[in-house]
Amino acid sequence: MVKGIRMEDRFINNQRGIAHILLMLVIVLVVVGVGGYFLYRQFFSSGGKLGQKAPPPSGVVTITKTGFIPSTIAIKKGQSIIFMNKDSSAHKVAAAPYPSHNSLSSFNSKTQIAPSQNYTYTFTQSGTFNYQDDLNPFRLRGTIVVN
Repeated sequence: MVKGIRMEDRFINNQRGIAHILLMLVIVLVVVGVGGYFLYRQFFSSGGKLGQKAPPPSGVVTITKTGFIPSTIAIKKGQSIIFMNKDSSAHKVAAAPYPSHNSLSSFNSKTQIAPSQNYTYTFTQSGTFNYQDDLNPFRLRGTIVVN
C-alpha cells in the first residue's frame, strides 16, 4: 500500500481514466466524421465549389401508376426537371414519339427508373416536347413547354 491506497484501487482508477479517454476519443471522431460528411455533401452538391448550393430543379414531375403529375409543365431554357418515381413499378421516360424519340433524342432516361428513384433532365432548347413512359407509351404521356 502507498499512503493508504491499495493497488487494486489504483488499478480500477486507472481503468476508469482510460475508459474516459476512449469515450472522449470516440466522441471527437463522431463529431469530425459527421462534420466531414456534411462538408463532403456541400462540396459535391455545389459542383465542387464550397459555399455555393446547386440550383434547385425548376420542376418536379411525379410518376404514378396512373400518369405524370402534372401532365403539362412549363420551364425556361436551361432549367431541369426531376422525374420522381412514386409508383411501385419501374418506368422509363423518353421524348415522343415512341419508339423513335426523334422530337428530342437526348431526352431519354435510357434505363428504367426504379420505384423511389429519380431521373433529371436539363432542357437546353426551347419548344414544346411531348414525352411518354416507354414501358407504357400509349397510356402514360406528358408535355413540357420550354420557353
